[in-house]
Amino acid sequence: MSFSIDYITFKKRGVNYLGRDIGTIIVTFGQKVVEALAVRYATGDITVAGFVGRYRTSTKAWNVNIRLTEDSCISLWWGRDERTGRFNKNEGVSWEPELFLKQGNSRFWTAE
Repeated sequence: MSFSIDYITFKKRGVNYLGRDIGTIIVTFGQKVVEALAVRYATGDITVAGFVGRYRTSTKAWNVNIRLTEDSCISLWWGRDERTGRFNKNEGVSWEPELFLKQGNSRFWTAE
């Protein structure tokens, strides 16, 4: 599954309890386009919420950490450290924002 995130689509909605900018950003995920929650750090990097990953052999959902830099470099990781190359983690990712917030610190993604 391919990801595309347009850095300039970040729309600030407020700040969270840590003083970081909270907003939304447009993510193209395969053929789907979604407006995802996002946090922008002082460095300019943006972390995107709402995606979970599952291994083919398990039903356990892991929250996916997606980081976007100002120069549009995307990094994505979840689950255990997997360096064997036998599994492409992008294939196990799905858009499930409610589950993502339920499993994580929803306050981090909320503007106060």
